Amino acid sequence: MIMDGCQGKPRTPTIREKICPVCGSTIEIFSTDTAVACEHCGFVAYNDALSCVQWCQYARKCVGDDMYEKMMEIARHQKAEKEKREMTVTEKKRALRQKLRTMERMLPQAYRDASAAAICRQVMGLPEYEAAQVVFAFVGTEREIDTTALLRHVLQSGKTLCLPRCGAGHTMDLCRVDTLEQLAPGTYGILEPVENCPLLEAEDIDFVVTPCLSCDRQGNRLGQGGGYYDRFFARYHGPAALLCREKLVSEKIPVEGHDKRFDLIVTENAVYRI
Repeated sequence: MIMDGCQGKPRTPTIREKICPVCGSTIEIFSTDTAVACEHCGFVAYNDALSCVQWCQYARKCVGDDMYEKMMEIARHQKAEKEKREMTVTEKKRALRQKLRTMERMLPQAYRDASAAAICRQVMGLPEYEAAQVVFAFVGTEREIDTTALLRHVLQSGKTLCLPRCGAGHTMDLCRVDTLEQLAPGTYGILEPVENCPLLEAEDIDFVVTPCLSCDRQGNRLGQGGGYYDRFFARYHGPAALLCREKLVSEKIPVEGHDKRFDLIVTENAVYRI
């Protein structure tokens, strides 16, 4: 449905394309549409983006009361279905985290030490790491990968080391660290940069070394659930490596729309480029 003389903005409806899951044809959906049938097989594709009826102050007057109520009901139904799908993914993530944390606790210390050392060596050999001047890394907790060797290498090689400090609203402060003596227990008991460490911006960073609880070989990450790195990667779009022990790699990670997909995974056995 395209409105002539529309009083709202944008005045020209935008077009989105979807692929029909039945016949594979391209379906064009205008921003003013709520649903469109495939011209080839009749499959009905719904508009999962906001239509003008949901945000335009002139919508009711433009389409009439009956059509407005019908379109708003479809919008409410779409929102409820989307929330239901997302809740299902959230529940799957929660269950997988519980399973992986149990597996993580059972890993022998000898394997923890050997895998952490091997992963750090793999990262140091990456061309992305070698080319980077500013490296954003992390300090592993007792059960996570011990990155101490990597952090020392960053400092000794003359690069700038950036480490996270938990901030307000599940965000991370990006702190420049000149020595590991500038670390102290912070939120959750994790070693963090002290308060007087200078702050950097996401655009200052050249390469990111990212922790995870698990990942799959398609580049999907399962974090601890705090959302800290989700918020960071909404600002940072440069090269990043995901670090994971081979024994904690999953067959498939449940994903949501906001989840970042990595194209570089580092384990103790190999570097996977996706």
